[in-house]
Amino acid sequence: MARIAADERLEARVDQTYALEPLELDAELIESVERAASAEKARFRRMPSGAGHDAMLVGRHVPAAMIFVPSRGGVSHSPDEHTSPDEAELGMRVLAGALRQSLRTG
Repeated sequence: MARIAADERLEARVDQTYALEPLELDAELIESVERAASAEKARFRRMPSGAGHDAMLVGRHVPAAMIFVPSRGGVSHSPDEHTSPDEAELGMRVLAGALRQSLRTG
């Protein structure tokens, strides 16, 4: 940004106007999702997310976990994002399995 501003003979400044502390998601729910993914023979891995508008907010009030499904080319939060119907269905089956587990143990 500084380089472009200098090239254009402009001044530029970045001010942080909002910050939210990271949140660790619910370990029990994460394990339920992993068991459900295993039951569906879905590949899975734990990964951090910067999605502050998702479970990061909800998880401050109730237990939360997240399920990500692959998007073509890894593109996310864009009009170009595309997830195949098969991948979306698999994600829903994993979600349903995790919910069934939670209902049995809750």
